[in-house]
Amino acid sequence: MVKALMDFSRVSHETLLDNPDALRIFLDSDVDHRLLSTIIDTHPSVASWREKPGRCTSFAVKIAHALEKKHPTAFQFQYFDLGGHRVARCQKTTILIDSVSDEGAKLMPPTTSTDSSDWRDCWRRGRYKCHPDGSSIFEGNEPDENGVLPRRQSDPIEDVEALSKCLYEVALYRSLVCTFRTVQDGRPGYLGIIRWNLAQRRIELVPDMEERHSFYRIAFGGGNAATLRECMDNFMEFVIRYGVNLE
Repeated sequence: MVKALMDFSRVSHETLLDNPDALRIFLDSDVDHRLLSTIIDTHPSVASWREKPGRCTSFAVKIAHALEKKHPTAFQFQYFDLGGHRVARCQKTTILIDSVSDEGAKLMPPTTSTDSSDWRDCWRRGRYKCHPDGSSIFEGNEPDENGVLPRRQSDPIEDVEALSKCLYEVALYRSLVCTFRTVQDGRPGYLGIIRWNLAQRRIELVPDMEERHSFYRIAFGGGNAATLRECMDNFMEFVIRYGVNLE
């Protein structure tokens, strides 16, 4: 996605590393971001968005497209933007594709229940449930001091619009995230996280998904050959310990 943003904004790798704010040109460009279908569908990077895990949007689009292609009469997915987190829900089977699910694919049938146990967990964004008509999703946080459960309606959007929103976020926050997913005893989960914070010119190594505000940082700037080697060694140690080592 960063490559697509660079192409749209005509930003080189050298310019990006020297000035990460250059990606923000995309936000102020004359591209109609509501009608990006032509640009997105013809860009060579899109194939990777639909074939590799990537961010939450490409994760949902990849799986939904694969299921619809293999079983066109069984699946019909819609996409929803839940406050910066995208999911896909099948109208026919009620299957929910959510990149942060700790249970894999979930069923999300329409419901009118207000019981909090009936709400599906949504990382960072509280909880959500499907509207009785099955066409939209309500979301909200835990009940406040008055016992009120805030809700916001999210209507379905096209996959191209979902990808467009994802591009906006990358350009706005300039933070690239690599999450190490794993499956143990049939249950999916997360190991560590690597964030490349372009805006603050540093790499952030997060050992625990649940403690995302606690991390090690490798900053770009002054240093020498010895400190460069130390940073590289620390990076590799993190990848081995929190990225690929399941023991």
